[in-house]
Amino acid sequence: MNLSDILRGSATALSPARPADTRKLEAAIKRVDQTFPDIAPTPSEQDRESVARAFQRRIDAWHWEGCTVENAASAARAAFDIKLRDLENLAKLRSFMLAEAKASDRGGVLKAMLDVHIDSYEQGAERTRMLAAAMKARRAHLPVRSQEMLAILPEALDAVKGGTALGRRMATAADAAAPFAGLPIVPAGGLVDMASAGFVATLAPRMAEEPVARRVLDWFAPDGGRARAVGAEEAINALLSPWRGGEPSATWKRTLLERLVAAFGDPRITGGGAWSAAMDKTRETFIRWQTGATLEAFLDIVTQAEKKHMWADRMPFWRDLFHEGHIQDACVALSPDAHAIARNVEARAGKASLGRYGRQNATGEDKIKSLLIMNINGKTVVEGSYNFQVHVFPDNHPKKPTFHRNIYDCRDIRDVLPARGNDKKMHDGGGKWKNWVREKTGCPR
Repeated sequence: MNLSDILRGSATALSPARPADTRKLEAAIKRVDQTFPDIAPTPSEQDRESVARAFQRRIDAWHWEGCTVENAASAARAAFDIKLRDLENLAKLRSFMLAEAKASDRGGVLKAMLDVHIDSYEQGAERTRMLAAAMKARRAHLPVRSQEMLAILPEALDAVKGGTALGRRMATAADAAAPFAGLPIVPAGGLVDMASAGFVATLAPRMAEEPVARRVLDWFAPDGGRARAVGAEEAINALLSPWRGGEPSATWKRTLLERLVAAFGDPRITGGGAWSAAMDKTRETFIRWQTGATLEAFLDIVTQAEKKHMWADRMPFWRDLFHEGHIQDACVALSPDAHAIARNVEARAGKASLGRYGRQNATGEDKIKSLLIMNINGKTVVEGSYNFQVHVFPDNHPKKPTFHRNIYDCRDIRDVLPARGNDKKMHDGGGKWKNWVREKTGCPR
């Protein structure tokens, strides 16, 4: 006797005594069960192991009093949880649930098993083959919505190459989400994760074509939507690989900067996630773009904030050093006036900043100054607006500024280097300061 028989038997006593009424009632129950299966909410991660072990104890004792369809469905989800599905001491539970999937006609249990199959799908795995076979055998007993899902995603029942096939279908569609049209949400887990990887691999050779690349970007980092974390590192590698030795259009570069930072964080300050798993050359390319964008934003904003002609003379120099490949990183600390300008620029563009703008919070006559903090060939260099001198910090200086902080004080930075030392320089009209910066940072002409 399987669990379905037990559950069915436990409900018999509740049926009306008259046979004709019973058949009508059972038919109605079956229709409702198939259309609206009663499934308990997926147990939270911290509860799944306790759910699994409790149900396995039921199996050991063969004790089914009070057991419901919802209990069985929750146990099925827990048994094949990614953190539990390979535990040897839960093997009996997995075997029981697989056997139940082959024999059950309870919509709630079967829907749970289909969800488990799609979530735990691993192309060619024994678990996947067994679940796919069970779902094929019991397809007619699945709830209506589950049958509709299989009609939309027939690849789910192909345990050998279903993920690859779905990925190809995503790649040939105008929109990667098109194969999932008709579903209330795109399923999570193994089948879609494998399909996503195949989708990226298929389109990777064409990532220099903006319409093709945009399909990958929209799938993994939708504008205003939730990012897709699984496989994101391969998507990022593919999106940026054509530009390791060249440059995309300014519009496409800005789109990539905004969307990838919004979805996966800033690689200059994010310690893990997709950026940590991406290739080194990929991160280097993206950070180079960020550095250029930060530099240009600073030059534009400070030019608006400071109208004196001497600042216009500084901009070409820093641009030249960047385009020569000497500036590896940059961040800014804006005065209150400059920060207000930055906010207005962003508001007009309708986008958030390409990077975090730090605040320069000194008071008094230093309140109006903004700072540009750069890594130039490994040297920490600080440029400032108005009469702030250029600072080049010795490599081993214990108080050299750290990058990408929220708050800076230009007095603190100015005061840690000797006033008459050889580590800071006024911006003289003849341009000697430029030669000095090049010498101090190893930037020959």
